Amino acid sequence: MRNRLPIVLISSLLLSIVLLAGCTKDEEFHMKLRLLDQEMIESKLAQEGLMLEEKELPEVYRLDAEGLRSQTAYSVAGPESSLFVYIFGSEEEQVLGRKALGRQTIALSYKPAYYEVNNVLLIYMDGGQDDPYKEQLDDLARILLKK
Repeated sequence: MRNRLPIVLISSLLLSIVLLAGCTKDEEFHMKLRLLDQEMIESKLAQEGLMLEEKELPEVYRLDAEGLRSQTAYSVAGPESSLFVYIFGSEEEQVLGRKALGRQTIALSYKPAYYEVNNVLLIYMDGGQDDPYKEQLDDLARILLKK
């Protein structure tokens, strides 16, 4: 029985390594590793047909976080709706930036829609209940994950 214990432990370890190595070949795993940049985001926004105009980012949404590469604010089809785009150096930095932004804006009564896509954080502030762009932004977040 004692002679079999090391063999069982080594076999279990090898099996775990093989299973983990097989998981790294998963397409979704590799997609999550792909980092997005400003050019790619703007291209996808244009492909979605969103009428964007760059504007000044409100002070409360300005972020000073480690790994932040850029932060941009857009008006979406007029001043009522806004889209804030934050691009980080990694997905981990994006998660930390999202938490920091949540702490910064906790006192605000309005809660926008957050989309986290790899290293990018999108914040959408709609212009009211009849806002047609929320669905497009849901689609955009899915498209960014896939491409």
